[in-house]
Amino acid sequence: MFFFFVTLRFYSRTLQSFLLLINSRDRLIFKYNKYLSGALNIEAYEEAYHSISDFKLNSDIAKLKKHVKTRSYNELISMHIYYNIVLNIHSSTLIFHEILRRNSKLYSMLRPFGFRRYIAAQVMLGGIGIETRLNRVFSKELIKILCLLSSFDNNKKYSRFVCGKSISLCGGAPSPRQNFEDISSNDLVVRLNKEQCFNDQDDIVYFRSERLTHLAKNGKLKSFSNIHCWLSIKTFRYYAKLRYLYRFNNIAPTVSLDAAFDCGKLNAIPTAALDLISRSAGVVHIFDTDLNLSKKHKEGYRSSDLPEVNFNNIFGDHPSYIQFVVLRYLHNNGYVQFEDNPNFDINWKYSKFIKVFSKVYS
Repeated sequence: MFFFFVTLRFYSRTLQSFLLLINSRDRLIFKYNKYLSGALNIEAYEEAYHSISDFKLNSDIAKLKKHVKTRSYNELISMHIYYNIVLNIHSSTLIFHEILRRNSKLYSMLRPFGFRRYIAAQVMLGGIGIETRLNRVFSKELIKILCLLSSFDNNKKYSRFVCGKSISLCGGAPSPRQNFEDISSNDLVVRLNKEQCFNDQDDIVYFRSERLTHLAKNGKLKSFSNIHCWLSIKTFRYYAKLRYLYRFNNIAPTVSLDAAFDCGKLNAIPTAALDLISRSAGVVHIFDTDLNLSKKHKEGYRSSDLPEVNFNNIFGDHPSYIQFVVLRYLHNNGYVQFEDNPNFDINWKYSKFIKVFSKVYS
């Protein structure tokens, strides 16, 4: 599996580098994307984009509809991030639909990371409510194929540990109610970015890359050897360091889905759910997750010792409607269930979620 993953990744990265070499416009787009990350500089991005395009960002929606049809794929991805950062959801979803349209074409599989993006597009179309022959006939198999293409290793011991078991997957949002008994009622409890396991109900912890980088800088990575639950790590360098340098056995790789969902990276909850499902876990019950609709993400999503972040950056890279359509696809296929939450309902239609999110962040 590792050889298969590396071969596809090498092919895609080589092809991507070659296409950038012959396309000066896309090279500039990649250069200007720096204004959309870290220290945001929206004005600089708008000015830079306008200098290579006859189109002025934030113009009316009719002009945007015509504009996106003629843009390159990399340009669409860049514009999509921009409109999510400025919370212009109408424009960002319009671009998202164009990206989905292109990725759902068979010829898209010849592009960099094309096969993964093609499968991911089928999943997202299903979450939106658009049936294709593929996501109708092979609805459940698509998840396994997508995760197989996005995994650099397979820890069989970990897969046997989660296989067939009911899972409580706990997010970082404030809980809408007292739900400890419901969480404890399942076979395994999964937490996110938790450095210590205080009781037997913390069976698995999923760590995101940012948290691991922060721990590595502070020399705390080695302390993981004192944790007795399973750890699932997304980034290969930290996985390799813990597994082979520190000889930590209870560690497994998380599926790496960023290349598949380049139009909107997945947050920890859908990533963990997909990883567990790919290992044949039972139903995943999701708690304490509202996709930012409660507007309380600053209270619970980031621990106090992490550097402050502009949450517009988070929306730019991880738009909430991407999380919604993926989780809705999993829910519709019986893989995940959600606790009752006054702020969020997984049974909403895609258009209802967009309306609610736009109203909250208008």
